[in-house]
Amino acid sequence: MRVLGTLLVILLFGFELKAESAQLQSAEALYHAGIRSHQAGDLNSAQQYFMKLVQDQPDNKFALFNWGLVEYELGNKGLALAAWRRAINQAPLFFPARQALSFALQEWQGRLWLSSPSTWETFRSRVLSYFSWNSLLALVALFLALGGSLGLRFWARHQEAQELDLPRPQLSWPAGVSAIGLVLALALLGAKAYDYRQPRATLISQVVSVHSAPLPESSNLFNLNEGMEVILHQRREDWAQVTFPGSVTGWVEKIHLFQTSGRRLPAP
Repeated sequence: MRVLGTLLVILLFGFELKAESAQLQSAEALYHAGIRSHQAGDLNSAQQYFMKLVQDQPDNKFALFNWGLVEYELGNKGLALAAWRRAINQAPLFFPARQALSFALQEWQGRLWLSSPSTWETFRSRVLSYFSWNSLLALVALFLALGGSLGLRFWARHQEAQELDLPRPQLSWPAGVSAIGLVLALALLGAKAYDYRQPRATLISQVVSVHSAPLPESSNLFNLNEGMEVILHQRREDWAQVTFPGSVTGWVEKIHLFQTSGRRLPAP
C-alpha cells in the first residue's frame, strides 16, 4: 500500500509539472507571437495575444508593459495607462513601465487632475510606489537583525560595567541609525498596508459619468476623463463606488474600470 501511495504521489506530481510546463510554454508562445505581430505592425493581432496572456497571467509585468504599448498605439490610452500602472504595482522598479507612464502622463497633463494632488498622493507616487512588499519586509528584517545584534552588545557592555563599577556605556551611533531605520521601515510598511486597503482602478473610457447611486437613472454628479485613477470602495452588481482623490464619491459602471492595485473588493 505504501508503494502504491508513493507511486500515486509521483504520478500526480508528474502531471502537475507537465501541466505547469505546458502553461509556461503557452505563455511564452503568446508573448513571442505578440512581439512579432507588434514588430510587423499588426496591432490588432498583437492586442489579442497580449490580452490573452494578461488574462492568463495578470501579474506578468512584461506582458502588461507590451500590452500597454499596443493599446497606446491603438489610441486606447486609458487602457495603456492602466496596464503600466498594474505593471508598476507588481514590480515597482520596472523602469520601462515607469518611463512609458511618465511620458503618457506628461502628454495628458491637465486632463488627469481636477485639483492639486494631496500630500498623501504625492508621497504615494514619489516614495511609496518604489517599494514592494518584499523590499519593505526585507528592510524591517535587516534593521531588526542589526538592532538586535547591537542591542545585545550594548546590554553585555552595560552588565559588565555594572559588575566592574565602571561608567555606563553610551549608545553607539550605529545603534541609533538602526533604530531610526527600523522606525522608518515600519512606517513605510504601515503606509503600504493602508494603500493596499484602498484598491485603485483606472478609467478606460473617454468620458465616464459618476452617479449618485448604482442606477443608470440616478443623477450625474460629475464626469471623469479617460486615464484618471480612482479609489475603489465597494461593488454592487455592475457598479463600483469610487472616489477621485480630492473630489466627490460616486458610482460608475464597472465596464469603465480596470483595477491596477490593492485588494480585491469582496462580493456584496
